[in-house]
Amino acid sequence: MGHNGRMRRLRRSARRTSAVVATTLLLGACGADSGSERAINPAPTAAPTTVATTVAPTPPTSVTPETAVTTVLLPTTTSPATTPPTTATGPTALLLRPGGLGDYPFGAAADPTIAQLTAILGPPTTDSGWVASFDSPFGVCPGDEVRGVTWNGLLVLFADATLIVSGQRHMFHYVYGPEATPAGLAGETGIGLGSTVAALRAGYPDVSVFDDELLGTAAFSVGGAAGLGGTLTDTSDAGIVTTITGGEGCGE
Repeated sequence: MGHNGRMRRLRRSARRTSAVVATTLLLGACGADSGSERAINPAPTAAPTTVATTVAPTPPTSVTPETAVTTVLLPTTTSPATTPPTTATGPTALLLRPGGLGDYPFGAAADPTIAQLTAILGPPTTDSGWVASFDSPFGVCPGDEVRGVTWNGLLVLFADATLIVSGQRHMFHYVYGPEATPAGLAGETGIGLGSTVAALRAGYPDVSVFDDELLGTAAFSVGGAAGLGGTLTDTSDAGIVTTITGGEGCGE
C-alpha cells in the first residue's frame, strides 16, 4: 500500500476514536446529570397513610340543677307584755318583810290573803277559825276577834282591828320557826332560820340585838316593835336565828 493509503486509514481511525471518546464523554455527562438530579431532588417519600379513627362522642354530662333555696322571713311575732301575776309562785317568793309576807302587806284582807297563801303553800296545817282575841291561844291580841292559820312552821295571824286597820279582818302578824318549814323562807337580805348574828348585823345594819327578859331569851329587832324581829340562841356573832317575826304581835 502506498503512503497515501496509510494516511487515509490513519485519519479514519482517528475519526472513529474521536467519535468513541465523544460518545463516552456524552454518556458520562448524562449519567452525572442524572445522579446530580437524584441528589438534589430525592425520590418522593410515600405519603403517610391516614387512618380514620372514629371516636364515639361523649354524651353530655347530666348536671343536676341546683335546688333553689328560698328563705322565707316570717314576721317576728312579739308577744304582748303580760302583767306579772299578783301571786307569788312558791315559798321562796314569800319574803319575810317588816311590812308583810312577800306581796301581801299587813292590813291585807283576811280571806283573799289566806286563799293566796294556800295556793302557794298548800292547805293549812291548822286553822283556829275566828275566836275571841282576849283569851286566844296566841295570847291577848288586838281587836275583838283573832284567827291563826299555820303552814307547819309558819303562823299567820288575822284580826278585826289593829294599829294598822280597824273595821276589817286583815293580816297583822306572822311567826316563822323554830321549825324551818315551809323551807326557803327568808328575809329580803337572805337572813333566815339558822343565820348567824354576824350575818344578821351585815344584812340589817340598824338591827338591835339584846336579851329579852320577857321572852327569857336573846332577841333582835329591826324597825321597831311593829317591824321585823325574832329570837336568837345568844347575842354573840356566832349566835343563831331561831325564829323570825313580823308585824304588831300579841301580848300575854
